[in-house]
Order: sequence, then C-alpha cells, then structure tokens
Amino acid sequence: MRRKIQRSMCLVAFLALLISGILTVAAVYQQTVMNKTAELRQEAEYIQAAVDIAGEEYLNVMDNVQKSTRLTLVGQDGTVLYDSVQDDTTLENHKNRKEIKGAMENGRGEAVRTSDTLGQKTFYYAIRLQDGTVLRASQTIDNVLPTIRKLLPYIIGIFLLIIGIVIPMIFWIHVLFQLLPLLARNFLQKIMEKFMHRVLICG
Repeated sequence: MRRKIQRSMCLVAFLALLISGILTVAAVYQQTVMNKTAELRQEAEYIQAAVDIAGEEYLNVMDNVQKSTRLTLVGQDGTVLYDSVQDDTTLENHKNRKEIKGAMENGRGEAVRTSDTLGQKTFYYAIRLQDGTVLRASQTIDNVLPTIRKLLPYIIGIFLLIIGIVIPMIFWIHVLFQLLPLLARNFLQKIMEKFMHRVLICG
C-alpha cells in the first residue's frame, strides 16, 4: 500500500513537471514569434523611409545584403513590381491579399499564412508608400523552431534537475509522515513515564 502511494505521488509529480515543461516550451515559442514579428515591423518601417527617400532603386541594393527578410513591392492595382525572392513577372496579382488590402485601406496591414512560394508559415507586414504603392516585408515563422531546438537541452536539463530534487523530497516527506506517529508516541510515552515517576516520588 505504501509503495502504491509513493508511486502515485511520483507519477503526479512527473506529470505536473512534464506539463510545466510543455507549457514553458510553448511560451518560449510564442515569445520568440512575437519578438520576430516586432523586429520585422520595425525593419519594414526603416525600409519604407529609405524607399520613400531613395526610390525603388533602394530595393535593388537590398538584394545584395538582405537575405532573411523577403521584400515585395506591389502597385496600386495589385501588380507585383518587385520581389526579392522570385521573379516578379511570375507572381499573381496581390490586390486581394489581406495585408495588401489592409495597407491600401489603412496604411498598414499584416497577416500570417503559408506562403505559396516558400511553402512555409510566414508573417507578412505591409506599408503604403507615399506614391501609393505598397511595400511588404515577410519572414517565415518556421525558422523559429531552430531557436527552440537550441534552448531545448537547457529546458530538459532544468526539467531533469527538478525531477532529481522533487522525487527524493516526496520520498523523504512520505517517510517523515510515517515516522511522525512513532516519534509522537515515544514522546508522549516519555512524558507519561516522567509524570508517573514524579507521582510515585511524591506519594
């Protein structure tokens, strides 16, 4: 019976830690995605300012230095005028894309979906330029996973360390609770013996 209780307590502790580990990984993933999208928004704002000043030629310069971020320039009618990944003449009209529509109507728009070109989950951020065209910056969110993989050994290490501390602690707490009645009984017995001894002496 005692072993069954111990096994149950250890199982509960293991499951609690496992769920905590999964939630930690999910939280790290979500935070990493949020950081990347925030960085992409800021990057797009900088590129927008540069294109407004230098014109479309600035995008041709970016081809030589910008690799992780895909840039697309869309005309007012939705025609793709420039794309840093694919030949713009092969791309379909983008007028109905959520982020493009948002930028045309409100100045800015964003969306998350699987890229038709890359086949990966991608975050898109679009900004309307001064001439009415739309600049869109995008990055794949799938590349967040390598970051999580790098952190995974540390998370697993912490998980195992906690297990190594918690399970022995549960065992010793269980042992202590088993010993408490015996210790209490011995303590009371000694008190009674002293009391009886004094009664006999006084008598």
